[in-house]
Amino acid sequence: MNRFYSRASYPWPIPGSKLQEALDIAMDYLERTGQGAPYFEIEEACACVVVDVWNRGVRHRIEMANCAIVAIEKKRLPRSESSYSRGGLA
Repeated sequence: MNRFYSRASYPWPIPGSKLQEALDIAMDYLERTGQGAPYFEIEEACACVVVDVWNRGVRHRIEMANCAIVAIEKKRLPRSESSYSRGGLA
């Protein structure tokens, strides 16, 4: 996954780059769809879901990311209105 920026690593209770990759995928999607705010609350909720599915035996980063995305979308948090365009997405 190529980015023009770097995101700080989340303080995981379990060491593993797959957890961070899954969180990055989920947060990228949620930010681009306007569901990434408030950022730190959403990031923490996604990280909790990623750790939970990891503990249940899921090891595929996209599957872990999808579980986090679904959990956030089910909460039906209001979408934030961005004041700038992100890569052509308004």
